[in-house]
Amino acid sequence: MKVTSVCIGKLASFINAGDSLYRLETGIWTKKNFNGKNFKCGTILEDTKTDYIFTHLDGKGIYKSMDNGATWSLNHDTSIVENLTGQLGPKGLNGANSQNMKRIWDIYYYDTLLLANSKNSIHISEDEGATWYFRWGDLGVDHGNGSNIQWVFYRKYMGNPYLFVCTDGTVWNGSSPNMSRSNNLGVNYQLSDVAYGPSFAMVIAPPREKYYDLKEYTDSLLFVRCANSGMYVSYDNGNIWAPFNSSVTTAGMSKVIQGNKYLYLIKSAELYRYDLETQIAWSATEPSISNLTNNTADLTVNVTAPGKAYYVVLPFGDPAPTKYQIIKGLKADNSPAAMKGHVVVVKNIDAITNIFGLTGGSNYDVYVAAKSEILKVTGVVKKISFSTLSVNVSDILATNQLTVYPNPVENNLTLKIVNGFEGTIDVTIADVSGKIVNTTQIEKNAESVEKSILLSELTSGLYIMTVKQNGVVVALKIEKR
Repeated sequence: MKVTSVCIGKLASFINAGDSLYRLETGIWTKKNFNGKNFKCGTILEDTKTDYIFTHLDGKGIYKSMDNGATWSLNHDTSIVENLTGQLGPKGLNGANSQNMKRIWDIYYYDTLLLANSKNSIHISEDEGATWYFRWGDLGVDHGNGSNIQWVFYRKYMGNPYLFVCTDGTVWNGSSPNMSRSNNLGVNYQLSDVAYGPSFAMVIAPPREKYYDLKEYTDSLLFVRCANSGMYVSYDNGNIWAPFNSSVTTAGMSKVIQGNKYLYLIKSAELYRYDLETQIAWSATEPSISNLTNNTADLTVNVTAPGKAYYVVLPFGDPAPTKYQIIKGLKADNSPAAMKGHVVVVKNIDAITNIFGLTGGSNYDVYVAAKSEILKVTGVVKKISFSTLSVNVSDILATNQLTVYPNPVENNLTLKIVNGFEGTIDVTIADVSGKIVNTTQIEKNAESVEKSILLSELTSGLYIMTVKQNGVVVALKIEKR
């Protein structure tokens, strides 16, 4: 038998399988009926305040059990037809509507409310099912009387109640699927001056297609699954939506479940889990610089969660900015960094961005910070020091004014410079990724100067030595054995 609904209650567990309801009794699933009759039931849920169990029956309304599912009674009879003068009534639906509109499609429990929806009506109870009120008909922009309500969702945002309604777009006027939101839930209708219940307004929705599985995490995050476009996230209670890059392709997505700090995604025959709380971090491959030229470099980043990696490029030795300053493109003194940017990152996949506008033969520090899609910022800021290649090749090479030996080198490399320049000479050695591994300053006050540089701690491979004197820059390749 196919199981279509499960309820793990505090005192009993239930499943809906094969168009029947079963309760777990002493390790055995026992079939239950409703007033001596079997009906096809739908979602099973527990009111956690009272331990009452609710379910809905095909075309029969909502049933309630007050003894852990041992016996059931009709709680909300939606098959009753009443000729109501308005759009509100204590039970039933307007007699002008078809039988389809009397069939409860799903039920929900939120905070202190029980909610149910039929084809084009929302049923609300705030007293554990003792009294039900409903709203039917036009629900707002693009919601004709023929709208098929797919689901309803209730949440509190900044202390205020909101009700979300999703229609499937199969309405008589041919409008597209959409979500609407009410900031006035409209309970206690009998005491309300609002004649027609909640007032709904169109949400600035993701791509106009069918939506499923609206989930919330904390007060600020909403997630929704789109039929063709994957997951979307909203940080402002559904006003604006952005793609949620969960690293899972859209094809085959069938269900999203939120539990504790995780989003669970069912895709085909696979289950995926997204951690909403663990701080984003660098993967085993930390940020690096490569493909250096005289004025550009490639930055590669790899992180443990989808989001964005931000960077600022500063002159070598400048004070380090904080992670929040990096994200805003600022230096440590809060002034704008001349070179900054970001790159979209996917979990455990290299993302590469080109840094341009550099000056040849110069030394830089690039600071990188990552921010996940759920607004968490990495606690680790990565600093990478590098040198760009020379713009000019000095004439001193042609006249043998600069000599390095031995090359290849094992331990000590000697640099000899013979020319008429006097002053400070800056020498840097970087690996092929641009990471600076050695810096040396030479004070030249004679025609000839020699300097020994210890390289014994470097690993074997190729390195680039940059020598800068009086604005002239020379770059040499060094081989370390």
